[in-house]
Amino acid sequence: MNNNHNRPRRFCWLPATVPLGLVALVTLAGSSARAQAPLVSAVYTQTGGFFDYDFSVQNLGAFTLADVSITVPMGVGSVTNLSAPTGFLNLFDALSGLVDFLADADPGTPQDFFAGTTVSGFQFRSSTLLTASPFTALDEMGNATSGTIQVSAAPEPGTLHFFALAGALVAAVALTRRQRIATS
Repeated sequence: MNNNHNRPRRFCWLPATVPLGLVALVTLAGSSARAQAPLVSAVYTQTGGFFDYDFSVQNLGAFTLADVSITVPMGVGSVTNLSAPTGFLNLFDALSGLVDFLADADPGTPQDFFAGTTVSGFQFRSSTLLTASPFTALDEMGNATSGTIQVSAAPEPGTLHFFALAGALVAAVALTRRQRIATS
């Protein structure tokens, strides 16, 4: 006698879960690619007790960025001499300690943080050396990403002159050797 007809049926959920898992995996992979943080870098020069910064923003994501906010010291006067490339804004909020690089709000002009582009020329002066300062970027789809700015010192003009002189010396020695070999 077969009692299998009285047992409750077992359902196999495997075929239903595999497509849902693949959909979730593809969705997560796609959203992480779209929400990739930009690369924010700064080169500074020190003038007396102040640091003059020149920032660039490289948009590595799939969407246009609307805003990049950098955390800086709070307080009136802690950031001065703000400037931005044509078509962009550079704002400082002394109460929150944020410097914002804002994209052009006018869709009729070409200035924007488009995907795959780099925008340079955001500048300000601060009495503080920014090392490992965090930033947050917001894209046009409302995705927020964060990271840490990469800060490096600009080579001093004396260093550049030294390298130019050393290069000229090496070239002169190589030319002299080449002439000796040609005449021998």
